[in-house]
Amino acid sequence: MTRGRLAPGWIGLLLAALAPRAVVAPAQSCSDGTNGPLTVSGSMTISLPRDGRLNYTSITVNAGSTLGFIRNAANTPAFLLATGPVLINGTIQLNAPNRSGGAGGGDGGLHGHGLFTGTGGTGPTPGSGGTSIDSRHGNAGGGGGMATAGTQAIRHSGPMPASGGAAIAFPIPMAGGSGGGGGAGWEFFGNLFDGGDGGGAGGGLVICSDVSITINGTITANGANGFASFANGGGNGGPGAGGSGGVIDLHSDSIVLSSTGACTALGGTGGGISTMPVFDPNYSSGANGGLGFLRVSGASVALAGTINALLICGDNCPDGTCGDLNADGRHDGNDVAGFVACLLTGSGCPCADTDCNHLVDLADVGWFVICLLG
Repeated sequence: MTRGRLAPGWIGLLLAALAPRAVVAPAQSCSDGTNGPLTVSGSMTISLPRDGRLNYTSITVNAGSTLGFIRNAANTPAFLLATGPVLINGTIQLNAPNRSGGAGGGDGGLHGHGLFTGTGGTGPTPGSGGTSIDSRHGNAGGGGGMATAGTQAIRHSGPMPASGGAAIAFPIPMAGGSGGGGGAGWEFFGNLFDGGDGGGAGGGLVICSDVSITINGTITANGANGFASFANGGGNGGPGAGGSGGVIDLHSDSIVLSSTGACTALGGTGGGISTMPVFDPNYSSGANGGLGFLRVSGASVALAGTINALLICGDNCPDGTCGDLNADGRHDGNDVAGFVACLLTGSGCPCADTDCNHLVDLADVGWFVICLLG
């Protein structure tokens, strides 16, 4: 393998992280088995308990079957915990259905009516609401952020579309995605019109097995599209923004995503206007939600299937926390020096392999910096 030099700009970013930072390792716990085995045939929806934790002996989702969840009052992520194997041949679904997020995910913001501003979404890094202005065009809401930033609207907005949520490190404690902002309304000759609601975010799912996780089917935690705003020949309100993708977190000694399997945490597309309600990520109108996360933590990991999420490796570091290469509970210059050494050798440093490709290269630098500064 040919390796390039570490660019000076990256060195500067690494050095900016030299100030010691305390690290808190995420707690991991699999099942006590109190709920027995779970077998899903057909369509099943589970109301999450107060803490979101579901303790099984084994979990099987049969082909052609779908498992979904109803949010609890605290809107926690769903924790599917098993003492035995987890086999997913069907679908586990945590998509945002509309303005509400999936289980653990943030909600989209409400639209403004007339000269009222839209509200921001909720979640770890939500999109802002569009501000109201005295004109024929309301400002659009901003996209929910997560593993990647939410965007601003590119069309059908007033001159100051709201900002999207920022990209963040993997959320600890565990959470779902971030909702998109609602668009502002508008007024025309005394008539009051609506902006569009923001889309909800994909939810959060932890699957933990003491034995194995095998995915031949699909896990989805996609954000919802933003809603279209009202428009006519006089103008239009601001479109609502898409919610971000959610978070899928897999923990087991053996994790297999087969060639037929898929893990998806896509952000929703920004809304359009009522006369052109475009929901196309390649030609969006309002702001789009950011990409969600897939984290895999296991001694044996085989990923042959489709991944539409930012993939990161968990538990490669001895303390289970990204960026702490020497497992001393801190982020400091010792970790930076260790990462540079790993970068120069390219292998033998699993803690620095943040994208799970069994190599330490320039693709790992950006995520390592987020870990240090997060």
